[in-house]
Amino acid sequence: MSTVLDAIESHGTPEKFLQVTKRLVGAQSDVRWCYNLSSSKYFPFRYYASAVRGAGPDADEVLVISIECFDSHDEKRELLIISADITGEDGVLLAESPKIEIGVPPESAVQRDPDGIIARVKEQIESATEVIVHWIDSQRATIERALAPA
Repeated sequence: MSTVLDAIESHGTPEKFLQVTKRLVGAQSDVRWCYNLSSSKYFPFRYYASAVRGAGPDADEVLVISIECFDSHDEKRELLIISADITGEDGVLLAESPKIEIGVPPESAVQRDPDGIIARVKEQIESATEVIVHWIDSQRATIERALAPA
């Protein structure tokens, strides 16, 4: 993974998403929250906050807030694409954020000016994070409706 992609984790982006979802999910007495953060070569991070109602084999996932950072390549350029969505029961899409694209400089550019390039990409990641956090905050009513007892 490139030096620029490694900057995502050092920036604390996943922790920001954890904090915003914890703030939004509230204290539903009949809902248990599960959090998961993973990464791979093409997904520098994938974050999920899942609301589960019930216990054991009868438990139902009633809401998932997911935030992804996808590393997209083509012949011309590399992009980080950051987006979020909210799905309800049975995976029904309830809301989808705008997709934010961040250009990833080639490794040769990073080697010539590592501090400057990484600082610029970190700023872009922080800006994208703020957009996604604001979007998730704006979905409070959607989240509350999805969590309302049936």
